[in-house]
Amino acid sequence: MYQFTALNQRLTLTFVLWLFAALCTGQVNPPVAIKSAPKNDSARTAVLEHADVFAGSTVTELPAPNLPPITEAVRIATGNVKFVDGSTTVECDSAVQYSLSKKIRVVGNVKIVRDTVTIRGREGFYYEQGRRSVLQDSVSLTDQSVILNSQSGTYFSDEQKAVFSQNVSMKDSANLVLSDSLIYYRALQKSVVIGRVRIRNFSDNVLITGGYAEHDIGRSYSFIEQRPVLTQIDTTNKGKSQPDSLVIRAMKMEAFRGKADTAKRVEITDSVRIRRGDLTARSGKAIYFTDQNELLLTGNAIVWYQDTQMTGDSVRVVLRQTSGPQGRRSRIDKIIVLRKAFMTSRDTLDRTGKKFNQLSGREKIVIAFDDSSRLQRAEVFAEARSVYYLYDGLDANGVNVASGDRIVIGFDSSRVSRIAIYKGVEGDTYPEAMATPDARNLPGFRWRASERPEDESVMPPVKPAPKPKEKSNPRKPKPDAALPKKPAAAKERPRAFPP
Repeated sequence: MYQFTALNQRLTLTFVLWLFAALCTGQVNPPVAIKSAPKNDSARTAVLEHADVFAGSTVTELPAPNLPPITEAVRIATGNVKFVDGSTTVECDSAVQYSLSKKIRVVGNVKIVRDTVTIRGREGFYYEQGRRSVLQDSVSLTDQSVILNSQSGTYFSDEQKAVFSQNVSMKDSANLVLSDSLIYYRALQKSVVIGRVRIRNFSDNVLITGGYAEHDIGRSYSFIEQRPVLTQIDTTNKGKSQPDSLVIRAMKMEAFRGKADTAKRVEITDSVRIRRGDLTARSGKAIYFTDQNELLLTGNAIVWYQDTQMTGDSVRVVLRQTSGPQGRRSRIDKIIVLRKAFMTSRDTLDRTGKKFNQLSGREKIVIAFDDSSRLQRAEVFAEARSVYYLYDGLDANGVNVASGDRIVIGFDSSRVSRIAIYKGVEGDTYPEAMATPDARNLPGFRWRASERPEDESVMPPVKPAPKPKEKSNPRKPKPDAALPKKPAAAKERPRAFPP
C-alpha cells in the first residue's frame, strides 16, 4: 500500500468524527452483503495494487480529428506499478490510468499476465474493456510451448486472439514460423500467417516459404500458398556452385506431420517444379515423404537426370540420406517410373544430337544409382523394349532394337556396358546406313528438353526479414497521438478455421 502517513491520519480522524456523529443521529444503515463486481464490462475498473509514487491529475485530448476534445481524470503511477483486472495483472515501470476511457498507458518493462499467457513489451496501452493489450517495441507472447515475438502486438484476452506485425516469429515444439504479420488463435492452437512466410520444421530440416499460410500447432499441419517454395538443404555442399539441396516450387503446399498422419509428408499441387543437383522434374502434383526421403510425382510427370529423361503415369524418386562429421548428405538412390514407363538418354558419342538410347515398359522401369549418383542399372518390366546405338570405338556402327518380358541394362560411366533380355526375346541389329527412323525410335518417343525447368523457374526461398535492432534507451510516456502508428493490419482470411 502507499505510504502517505499524514494524509491517512487526517482521513482516519475525519472518518471517526463522522462515524460518531452518525451514531448519535441514527444515520448509519445496518450492515449489508457486499455485492459482487458488476458483470458489465464498462463498469469494471482495474485496481491499482502497487506503485512507489502516484498522483491524480486531469488531461484533455482529442479522441479523433473531427471530434471535440475530452477532459478526464487520470492517475499517474511510477515505480514498480501493478494493476489487477480480474484474473489479469499489468506490471510496468510507469503508467497513466484514464478514468473515462478505461485505458492504461504503460511504459517500461511491461508485463501483462492472464492464465498461461504472458505478453511483454516496452510500451503501449491496456484497455480495460475487452482486456485488450496493445504493445510496441520488442513485443513477446508466451503460451506454454508457443513463443511469439514482433515489434508490434495486440492481444485480445477475452477472445484469446493475438495479432502481431513487423518481423514476426513464432516458435512451437516442432516449427519456427517467420512472417510480416501473424494472427494467433489461442483456443484453437492455430494461426494465420501473412507476408514473407517462412516455416522451418526442426525434425526434417525442411523450409517452406510463401506469401500466405495457415498453421495448426495441435495437428502439426501447415497450408502454404502464394508462390510457395520448399527447400531442404544438403549441409555437406556449402560453398558449391550447384549444391545438392532439394528445391520445389508450386502453387500450393500442405505439410502433414502430426501423430495421426500415417506418413509425414508435404503435398504439393499445381505447376510443380523440382530441382536437386543434376535432377530436375515437373508434374501436376507431387508428394514429398519426409521420413522416407521419397518424392512421388503424378499428373504428366517427367524427370530429367543429366542427359536422361523419364516419363510415366507416376514417378518415384528415392533419396538416401546419411549423417556424418560434415553434416547431412543425401543422394539419389533410385528412380521408379510406373505404368507407361519411358526412359530416354541422349547418346553422348553422337555428334549430330539426334540419337537417343531408349527403354519402355508397360509396368515399370527401375533405375538405380551408385554412391556417386551415377547411372548404374536399369530394369524394365512387362513388354520391355529397348533401342541403343552401337559403336566401334568412336565410329557409329548401327542400332540394336530388342524386346522381351524383362530387360536389364548395366551402365559404366553413363554408357551402356551390358544388356540382358529375359523371356519372349526378339531383336534386330541394323547397320548405320540401314537404320530407318522407325528403327531408331520406340513408339511414344518424345524428347522434351524444352520443357525442362530452368534454374530461374525453380525459385530460391525468400530472404529472411531483418532482425529488429535493440533499443537501449527507454522512452517516456506519450499521449495517444504521439504513439508510433501501427502498420495496416493484414486481412484476416483463415481458410480452414474460424476466428
